[in-house]
Amino acid sequence: MMKLSKFFKKHYIGIFIISFSTFLQFLILYTDRITHGSWFFMRAYSVSAVAAYTLEFALYFWVVAGGIISEIGREKRLKSIGNIKNVNFIEDVAIKLLNEPSFEKKIEIALTAIKDKVGTCKSAVVLEHDNEFSFYYTDNISEEDREVILNDILYDLEVRKSAHMHGFLIEELIIYDLHGYVILKPCKGLKKEQLGFLKQYSKILLPIFNNARLIIALNNSKDSYELLVGRYKMLHIFIAGLQKSTTIENFYWKLVNVSNMFFNTNAATVIDVSSQRSDWHFVAVKNTLDKKLTRVEATIINPSYRGPIVKIKEIKKIVYIPDTRKSIDWVPIGRDPISWLGIPIIADDEVIAVLCIDGDKPNQFTNEDIVFAQALSDMVSAIVGRLKYMEKLNKNAVTDSLTGLYNKREFQERIDKEVNRAWRYGRKLSIVIFDIDRFKHWNDTYGHLAGDDLLRDVGAIIRSSIRNSDIAFRFGGDEFVILFPETDAKEAFQIVRKLSDKISHFRFNSGEGVTISAGIAEYKSGDSPGSLLERADEMLYRAKNDKTEKIKVAV
Repeated sequence: MMKLSKFFKKHYIGIFIISFSTFLQFLILYTDRITHGSWFFMRAYSVSAVAAYTLEFALYFWVVAGGIISEIGREKRLKSIGNIKNVNFIEDVAIKLLNEPSFEKKIEIALTAIKDKVGTCKSAVVLEHDNEFSFYYTDNISEEDREVILNDILYDLEVRKSAHMHGFLIEELIIYDLHGYVILKPCKGLKKEQLGFLKQYSKILLPIFNNARLIIALNNSKDSYELLVGRYKMLHIFIAGLQKSTTIENFYWKLVNVSNMFFNTNAATVIDVSSQRSDWHFVAVKNTLDKKLTRVEATIINPSYRGPIVKIKEIKKIVYIPDTRKSIDWVPIGRDPISWLGIPIIADDEVIAVLCIDGDKPNQFTNEDIVFAQALSDMVSAIVGRLKYMEKLNKNAVTDSLTGLYNKREFQERIDKEVNRAWRYGRKLSIVIFDIDRFKHWNDTYGHLAGDDLLRDVGAIIRSSIRNSDIAFRFGGDEFVILFPETDAKEAFQIVRKLSDKISHFRFNSGEGVTISAGIAEYKSGDSPGSLLERADEMLYRAKNDKTEKIKVAV
């Protein structure tokens, strides 16, 4: 019934002409019957009568045919007018798109125009990348609609190819470097003409979007090239400056402080993995909370940990995790980076440290970043190797010949640098000073040669007990000092207690053991190298006079 109603509404002029002509013809024939008393075909026995009635019917059919032809022509004219209006409408939209610089705004203009022209209640553009979908544009799309679109409509490729699903109209979208789907929900059913308009609309406007994406890609390529060149220039300037670094520790701190310029991030750290697993720890930090550092250290030294740090240590290559929330290798700790880049620092063909770059959004690092990270790894590794070699060459000048530890002269230079770093970057630093109990009695009992053997053995125990980032010195006589960068007094106490236990349980050449007394102090704001050492020395004095508690910590 609806179809019949639409037919009459569409062709009412032609129907009127044909109906009126038919009515008039019937009226003429009926009048003729009344006048002559019978129908015309009963009286068509002469040539003139047959000719007259034939002419009359020919005229009738001519009028009917004229009505039909007129209606067909009228329909074609209306269709042409509609096409002209559509073309003008699309042309107006195209001009707006060409004048709009923003690609996102172009999408909005195109879909808003469809909404006004066709009558869509809801619309969206969904982009596909690596079989994952993300909404690029939405208009009046609810959370429920999102679930339907993502889980039902776009779940199956065959479903995507169908024209309709859940009342939505789906059209594949391929624009230069983008692939996705335009999804429309009409307020009511679309007519055939409207569907035709949408195809025409898409066909005319797609080249504009293709050109827009091409221009964006060209601009991005130009920008990327300029950024890449600038980044490598910056790297060479940075590397040239690092040539002046005298210690590996100082080098690591400089490295984390420039990483944000290289990778556009805020947080970077260096983890020392040069010694056994239980001694892995942070040696340089930028914009990372101390609580998190402690939790990370506790995680990576656990023998069961098989995360990215272990992987880098084993494969000696960069590891990139685009989204830590989806990685099976990432161990969640809390306030984790969203994306993570681990860069190995290699010396003597072994990974001795890992530069960790934290990203605050998924897929933050590009292929160019990975290539640059490899170049950075190679250059940094070369410098670290040189620094290690220079440290070996300079060792005789700065070390004590008896114990193999750094001497007092080197201590003064190192403590100045470490206190300055703690002050400048707000980092932790602890110091311990200790000596051997009753050392004079040992010398008097066993002789000075035995005393030298004792100091030599204690030096060996110290070297085997501290971490690679800790710095030990023979301060003079039987006094020793250890600097603990990135370590608070509590952590330092644990290390010194283990060291004290090792020394007390060791049996020296005489067959006897010795004990030590130690004082610990942690850097406080305003401390100078002298005041920090003085507070530790005061704790040592108290420990010497305490018969039970031989390790004292300054408060």
